[in-house]
Amino acid sequence: MNDNLHENDSAVSAPLKKNSGSPEPFSLIKSALSMQSALQAQRNVSELFRERAIAPFLEMLDCSIKAFDLESVDFYQKTIAPLSRNKLIFQFQIDSQTFGYLLMDGSAPGNMSDLYYGGEGGVDTQGKSISKAEHQLIHDLATVIVKTWLKAWQTWIPVEAAELKPVPCLPKGLDPLLISIFAYQMGNYKGEMIIAMPAFFVSAAVNRDDRDVVSDPAELLKNIQKISIRVRAELSRKWVSVKQIKHLKEGDILPVEWPETAYLRSGRSLLHTAEPAMLTDKLVLKIVRQKNQEL
Repeated sequence: MNDNLHENDSAVSAPLKKNSGSPEPFSLIKSALSMQSALQAQRNVSELFRERAIAPFLEMLDCSIKAFDLESVDFYQKTIAPLSRNKLIFQFQIDSQTFGYLLMDGSAPGNMSDLYYGGEGGVDTQGKSISKAEHQLIHDLATVIVKTWLKAWQTWIPVEAAELKPVPCLPKGLDPLLISIFAYQMGNYKGEMIIAMPAFFVSAAVNRDDRDVVSDPAELLKNIQKISIRVRAELSRKWVSVKQIKHLKEGDILPVEWPETAYLRSGRSLLHTAEPAMLTDKLVLKIVRQKNQEL
């Protein structure tokens, strides 16, 4: 048996605060009323876009679409860089200082070209250079997709046309984003498409006529800090054989060593590292290092 405490093993946890309705740290923004409305609007638009987007694909590529599904809508406070790996990135302008982003699979040009010329897609495009024709095809398709997307936003954001340009990577220091992830299959080609919108801009647009809703970024973040979340402390971990677990019964004692370090968590997020101690007759935690700077 191994009594050492490891961050990635299963844990014996002691709940510090019970609040079953509390959001996890990675979804705190969803509890801010104005951003909640923006997320719902993003979801509604995504559903509408999902229906409308099939037509441009059919018209441009003349292929069978086996699936075009909305997988998720979420809020990203810092960056969608982990989701942007191996993606083609297009930036589209919403107003003079506001931009959204369309991210498509890096293999899309080769597969779209194959579909365009009557193939079934699903070709291996790794290491293959992209021709000018493929660049133009994917740019034309991305333009139609963005126009279809913005048309679905007309209720809140009346943008007639958006300038679209490819960018090598996502800009640093992006404001929080609302993202929609779509999974699709055309012929034998399976792909993923992500559309990102500036969260505070959408919140302000969606809640423009609601005086009770805060849309100022500083006020939103201030309100988020007040939200209660469920926190637990991982005090000890150890390896136990399946045979031992199977024979455990009510009243049995499972010995664990007093830990030198405890981990303060909420959901899947590690918040702080702490040292357990006794203060009079109470178990307390002394914070020694903060891990999550986003809260």
